[in-house]
Amino acid sequence: MISAVIAGRIGDPHRFTSLAAIRAYTGLVPKVSQSGVSKVESSITKAGDPLLREMLCTAADQARRVDPQFAAKYQRLMVGDRHHESAICHLATHLVTRIAACMRTGQPYALRDVDGTPITEAEAGRSSRRATRSTRGGATTSDTSGCVSAASRRRARSPRSRDALQQPSPPRPSLRAARWLDLR
Repeated sequence: MISAVIAGRIGDPHRFTSLAAIRAYTGLVPKVSQSGVSKVESSITKAGDPLLREMLCTAADQARRVDPQFAAKYQRLMVGDRHHESAICHLATHLVTRIAACMRTGQPYALRDVDGTPITEAEAGRSSRRATRSTRGGATTSDTSGCVSAASRRRARSPRSRDALQQPSPPRPSLRAARWLDLR
């Protein structure tokens, strides 16, 4: 399903002038603020289709577990003190470039080892697991999905503890009842 959404949302890759234009279409490229001699790059533009971005991030998160090249790049990004979601979004830009290149040339996606030699799926799985075993001082990587929705991030930052979430809160009066109480 992910591949169908990505292919459907990109459409004909030949309608874009370059692979950079396809990356810009996804909204996964950094915002650039320029004035005079300074140039600052910040968060992603989010100019493109949100569903396409979400599917690309989901596919990139899976690709880092299967493709040794993506696993090695993820490893380098995480050792460089990047946040998981930032690393996944970075991988998603590389993934969309590969997907578009494959769509333009009509060639299937080929799994390759870190040195660029073609490998089988079984070899790729073993190689990817070895590459992602240790990040940040030997801790294993998390299996959380990248590009989490804003609502999920807000829920994760909520000050309520796990115990508070498990205990039912006292019932609150409905808006109609609250208005009725104010009128009396």
